[in-house]
Amino acid sequence: MFAWIYAFYGRFALPILVASCLVTLWGARLTFNFARRGGYTTAEDYRWQILHRRVTNPVVWQLFNLGFIAFYQQILFIAFTSPLYLLSMHGLRMDMTLSLWLVSFLLLVFLAIETIADQQQYTFQQSKNNLLPRRPQWEEQYQRGFCSSGLFARSRHPNYLGELGVWFCIYIFASMAIGNFFNWSVVGPLALTLLFISSTIFTESITEQKYETYQQYKEQASALIFKFW
Repeated sequence: MFAWIYAFYGRFALPILVASCLVTLWGARLTFNFARRGGYTTAEDYRWQILHRRVTNPVVWQLFNLGFIAFYQQILFIAFTSPLYLLSMHGLRMDMTLSLWLVSFLLLVFLAIETIADQQQYTFQQSKNNLLPRRPQWEEQYQRGFCSSGLFARSRHPNYLGELGVWFCIYIFASMAIGNFFNWSVVGPLALTLLFISSTIFTESITEQKYETYQQYKEQASALIFKFW
């Protein structure tokens, strides 16, 4: 939504039109993956209940709800789409260059990483729970309880890598288009990075308690960047 509002005010100049189409592809992937995981039918993320049990003070909990859900997430959406706002301000004065096409391709690579990671995790979880045929080559992983093959053999959170890559590409794209490589809109992808860092720490604290061999897996795969050593 934000992307196409900015595209409208940018008079649908080619750079912002390309960027808006890329963001739309990202949104379509997110919506599809969220829907097939039951995101529109279940009440809330399982981690939310665990967090609620850890935060026992009702006043603190309500303040967290107000600050994080009502304000921070909305501000975050605006922040990481802010490079598109900069594009809209320059309107028809911009042209697509080879560099911008290369950044667009790099964004698609990160989007592909995110999509493949989502599919690998979904297939594993579905087969582990007997909703899809079980695969003999995954028996060891079934015993451990978590996916550690494919992209997950090199990174514990390849979907996070793809997500951050997408939004840093949007920032780089906009910065190159307007000719200003260091601008305030970098706050968007940086804020998203901080959110993922805190989310990873919290999620893995749960996972380590749930799966005995997860600590060993952490030594095998890095948190984000693919590990080949």
